[in-house]
Amino acid sequence: MYARGKQRVELEDVAAVVTDASALALDALVDAAFAGKLADIEFQYTKARNAGTSAGAILFGVARHASQLHKARLAVDDGQSVDAAVGGLWLHFSRVPLAQAALRAWSASRLQAAIGQVGDATLQSRLNADLSEAIIQRLLLSLAMASRRKD
Repeated sequence: MYARGKQRVELEDVAAVVTDASALALDALVDAAFAGKLADIEFQYTKARNAGTSAGAILFGVARHASQLHKARLAVDDGQSVDAAVGGLWLHFSRVPLAQAALRAWSASRLQAAIGQVGDATLQSRLNADLSEAIIQRLLLSLAMASRRKD
C-alpha cells in the first residue's frame, strides 16, 4: 500500500487491474489468430505486450485456446452444433462470434497440427529467447493464414 495525497492505493488492486488488462488483451489476440483476422494480430499483439503479457503467457494462451477449439471441433464432428460446442467453452459473450468462426474454419486434424506448431514455437522461443518476439508473431500470422485455408 502507498499513500498519494488523500488517495490510498493497495498494490494488490493495481496488480488485479494489470492482470485483467493483460488477460483481455491476450483473449483478443488468440481470437484474432484463430479466426483469421490478419489485420488485428499486430495491434492485439502490441496491446498484449504493452499490458505486460509475457511471451510465455502468450504461447500458453494460444496453446490453451487451440486445445479448447480442438475439443469443441471433435464435439461438432460427433454431431453437436457449433453453437453448443462453443457454449461448452465457457467464453465471455464477446468472444463467442470469433470462436464460432474459428470452429467453422478449422478441422480437427488441422487443429491438431496447430497444437504441434504451437509446441514447436514454444520450444524455439525458449531456445532462442532473443528471437521469441519474431517467433511468436510468425506463429500467430501462420495460424491466421491457416484459418483462411479451405481444404
